[in-house]
Amino acid sequence: MILIFFRFFFGVYIKTHTFALKLKTKTTMKKVLSIVAIASLAVATVACGPSKADLEKKAKEQADSARAAFVQDSTTQAATTAAAQVTADSLKAVETAKAAEAAAVAHEDSVKKKLIKPAKK
Repeated sequence: MILIFFRFFFGVYIKTHTFALKLKTKTTMKKVLSIVAIASLAVATVACGPSKADLEKKAKEQADSARAAFVQDSTTQAATTAAAQVTADSLKAVETAKAAEAAAVAHEDSVKKKLIKPAKK
């Protein structure tokens, strides 16, 4: 029974009283044990991956960072819009001041040319 086991799994024909055959069996056993050890390490590495709680924690952190980025982006957009509105108001005030100055100069010019009567004080 044992001889059949060794012949089938290790491909070694065991004969008694030969040193070389015993050495070959030991080498084969070392190879098999090495393969088994590597396979068990691979299984242990896969089995010892991140737990479900770790995966949920990582997903929550990603969602929180995305939410924070959205809030920061909306805040930046609001600030940019406010700055653009202030700039537009300033430009409108400057244009209004220039138009009032031009109207005053035109009025003075018309008074000098006696096209209209001076305003009463």
